[in-house]
Amino acid sequence: MSQKQAAWTSVGEYFQRRDAYERQQQLEWERCRWVAYSIFSPFLGKNKPRTPMQWVKFPWENKKQIAPMVTINESQIKALNDIFVDFQNKKAGIITNGQDTVIAVDYKKIENSKEEKMVIAEEKAHYETGALYLLNADKTTIDKMEYKANKKVYNELIPFSKLKEMCEKHLSVAELSDYFGIPIQDVLVAEFLYNNIENYKEG
Repeated sequence: MSQKQAAWTSVGEYFQRRDAYERQQQLEWERCRWVAYSIFSPFLGKNKPRTPMQWVKFPWENKKQIAPMVTINESQIKALNDIFVDFQNKKAGIITNGQDTVIAVDYKKIENSKEEKMVIAEEKAHYETGALYLLNADKTTIDKMEYKANKKVYNELIPFSKLKEMCEKHLSVAELSDYFGIPIQDVLVAEFLYNNIENYKEG
């Protein structure tokens, strides 16, 4: 911003411009970190950090808060669909304008509290792990980001050690669903993932 521009800028607009500039700089640093992590990751050994943030954490990330949640109505869903491909087919999603980020939830598509818990946990995991993607992203990117977020969700909501302990008590799938407070299909998915994907049950 030039001196002349600054002279004609309101205080509120000045701070908006400043915050936008600072966020842009932060994104550049985060992008550089991702590139460096991708390059050096194969050489970091078995105990390498699982994410770029664990490898190098920037000061502003210590203050990062969970994205707030908002309920969206039909007109908002239509508006979102004009921007994001097929948003009307999703129960929830993360929306950002570069500064503010929210988890938008369409409660008309959620049947019960178990499903609500799982849906919100998934979106929070996407936000907290940085596993974000556009709805028109390619399948490889989507699969990679979903895997990253889902691993966090299952390890937190239905950890392997606790699932194993409950299974040894011969609880049925329905009983496991009630115990963990998540839908039956997600109990089955967790069992499958833990039994079939190497290292999935490691935090």
